[in-house]
Amino acid sequence: MKKSRRLYCILLPALVSASANAATTIHPMPTTCPAVQRALAEVNSFPHPDNWRVVVVCSPATWAELKLISPALERTDYAFTLRTLRVTFINSQAYDWVPESQMRFVVAHEAGHLVCGCDDEDRADREARKMLRKRSVPEVESPQ
Repeated sequence: MKKSRRLYCILLPALVSASANAATTIHPMPTTCPAVQRALAEVNSFPHPDNWRVVVVCSPATWAELKLISPALERTDYAFTLRTLRVTFINSQAYDWVPESQMRFVVAHEAGHLVCGCDDEDRADREARKMLRKRSVPEVESPQ
């Protein structure tokens, strides 16, 4: 697993289908999406495979569109991972209303899916807590 990750931000509406490899419209590190730098720092602090992509979604409309992929995604406003596509999406807007410690847990939770190789939310939470303990970061609960 690699410690550095290139991060992308969606600037225009994009659709991801089951056969797609990633979002259709991405731009590296735009200045119009201030959450990118904070998300990048969090993502790079957790282990993840070399072939994994992280996409920071900078548009509320695009986030809403991405959540239509699956009914299970309706209950998240922060981040989600599509393991079969090897991509994690982070909602940049969440950095405006979710405390930093909880966003750290959200990113650790998504990395937990990679570590356990599963879609099980409880297992991803356990992996997130392990990773945070290793970093000596106080544990927080996932945002509700």
